[in-house]
Formats: sequence, structure tokens, C-alpha cells
Amino acid sequence: RALAERAVEGVGQRAEDDVGDQGEDDADGVHRAEDRFALTDAERVEAGWEQHGGSDGAGHHEDDAEEDEARAEASKIQFAYRFTGVGSEFLGGSSLGWSVFFGAIAVMIPFGYWFTFANTHEIASMKPGDGVDGRVGRIPIGDHFKALARNKYWWLTLGLNFALWTYNGMAAYIAKYVLGNSNLIAVIGLATVIPMVIGLPFAGPLVARFGKRNASMAGLVLVAVGSLLVFVDPSNLWVFFVSIIVRMVGIIPMNAALNAMSGDVVEYGEWRSGVRSDGIVFSSSSFSMKVAMGVSSAAIAWILGASGYDGSLAVRSDATVSAMVNTFVWVPVAMVVVMAVLLFFYDLDGRIGRIGRELAARRASRVAQRPLGFPWSPGMHPVGARPDLLASGCENMP
Repeated sequence: RALAERAVEGVGQRAEDDVGDQGEDDADGVHRAEDRFALTDAERVEAGWEQHGGSDGAGHHEDDAEEDEARAEASKIQFAYRFTGVGSEFLGGSSLGWSVFFGAIAVMIPFGYWFTFANTHEIASMKPGDGVDGRVGRIPIGDHFKALARNKYWWLTLGLNFALWTYNGMAAYIAKYVLGNSNLIAVIGLATVIPMVIGLPFAGPLVARFGKRNASMAGLVLVAVGSLLVFVDPSNLWVFFVSIIVRMVGIIPMNAALNAMSGDVVEYGEWRSGVRSDGIVFSSSSFSMKVAMGVSSAAIAWILGASGYDGSLAVRSDATVSAMVNTFVWVPVAMVVVMAVLLFFYDLDGRIGRIGRELAARRASRVAQRPLGFPWSPGMHPVGARPDLLASGCENMP
């Protein structure tokens, strides 16, 4: 909603400039812009909003392109502005109303996921000998979870996903209240994304050379250093951005390795128990990530509340500003420690090659033990069978 209000404010300011009245404040500009877009063309002319003039009939020329641009900007924010506005005004505009409104939406979302799941049907099943244990058809989901519960690497990757995504969104608060410029939020987003886009292509060779665990460990050192760098001068814009960039560069190996680790977990699980659980392993990692993001968002509210944060105040207390800076620094450092401990116990890098070879040998052995001949049922012709021979009663002829 804050982004929407700022965008509307920008439209209002341009409308104010168009009529040459520099004395009105931003709030008046917002109302005039909203009114302007709500009027029909005839009403706008009558009200003095001429395409080629100001409110007094005289003024500088307004280009059609600028008019269209302003309209487009207002249209883009309309849905978000009004939707979040409904949530903020629910139950009298209280924080309880906001929580109840979006809480109700959150309750409805799982039903949409359930509907998708219930109407998605698996059409592939294991053939005889495909599985390590030779099972045929679908394996009960309970057996999957029993096997995974004994797979320590599954638990390790769940913990790594949770720690990786328990980042904090305190950067937006620091931009506004420490650096004094809320417009930096968009630039912060770029500083977060660009290093990842540039660095990920180089992560593959790095992980292949040093291993998933070792490459991730080295990257985590950069994350810790980048976080602590903020203490050099928390109010310095360049220190803040260098900190973010160093942190993002450091997290690249961990981001690149985690999916590969999940694949190793699947291989290890099949090797150990004979049950291959690709879907559950990867979906549980995604679930862990989403839980972590929710916990992270809630933690921000708890920390700000404990520090005495009051959004209605024009100036934040020293305790609140200190809480923002410390959270920005120490939460990532704490997660680095957690991930380092979990990675210490992750020793699949040195074993996965042998596990893969043993799995391949087991599958080959199963295939070799299959009976000769074609599994045949009425209505299905073996490959290369002659219809004339089948018609004459030679159905089982190889």
C-alpha cells in the first residue's frame, strides 16, 4: 500500500506542476490527481483541466504522451491500492482487521493447492525391476516418509533450506529510517538480484571443483563478512550497498548447491532403503523455504514491536534504529553458523559417486533377472509380431 500511495503521490505532483501551482502541498496534489482521473473528458474541460492549459485557462503545453503515462501509472497501481485498502480498512482500519482480512485469505489458499493436487493424477508407475527393491507400481506415501525419516541427509537439507531463507526484510526499514531515503528500496532489490544473476553461471564449475559442501562453506564466510561490514558505518549508503552485494555473492554457492544436494538425498535414500522419493524430497525443500520466509516476516514484526517501533511517529527512537541495524547484521550471521554446522555433517560429496555406481549395478542386475519373452496381453502385439501369424493362433511366437 505504501508503494501505491507513493505512486499516486507522484501522479499528483505532476498534475500540480501542470497547472503551475507550486504552492500546494503533496497531499492536495494526490487528491487533485485522483479527481482528475475520475472525471469524464467533458467534466475535466468544465473543471478547467484543459489538455493545453492550466486551471486558469493559461499554462504550459501538456503532451499527450505525459497524459497517457500518468493514466497508465494510475491504472497499474489501482488494483493493489484498492485491494490492500480493503484489508487495511477492515474492522475499522485496526491492525487486527488487517490480520483477520489477510489471515482469511491465507486460510483459503491451501484449498486452492489441495484442488490442484486432487485433480493431478500420476500416469507413470514403476515397471518390474526398475526400482532397487523390485517393487511394482506405486509405493504408499507412508513408506516414503518412513524411509525419509531414517535419511539423515534429508533432515540436513531441510535445515539448510530453512536457514538459507530465514533472511530478514529489514533492509527496507534501514533505507527509510537509517539512510533516510525510502526510494532506495528499488535499488536494494537490484543490488540483491544482479549479483545472483551474474554469479550463478560461475557457481556450477566452482561447486564441481571443490564440492557442494566446501564451496558453500567458503561462500558463507563472505556472507558473515558482508553482514559485519555494516558496522563500519551503518548510515553510509555505499557501505550498506557493498554489504548487500558481498552477502549475495557469498550465498551463490549455497543457492546453487542445494538443489543438487536434494538430488543426492534422493539417490542416497534409494540406495539405503530401496524407496526413491524424488517428489517428496524436492517438495519438502520448497515447503521448508516457505515456512522460513513466513517465520522471517513474523520475526521482523516481533523485533520491531519489542524495540518500541511506532509507525505513526515521524522520528524513530535510538533503540528502534539500533534494533533494525542489529537485526540486519546478526540474523544472517546466526543463520551462517547454523548452515555451517549442518554442512559439517553433510558428507555425501565423497560418497555419492560410489552410491550411484552401486544403484546402477543393482538396476542392471534386476533387468538381467527378467524372464525372457514379451509380456503380452490380448489386444497388444509384441514388437515385430506378424498379424497373420497371430490370427492363425501363433500368439506366443517370439
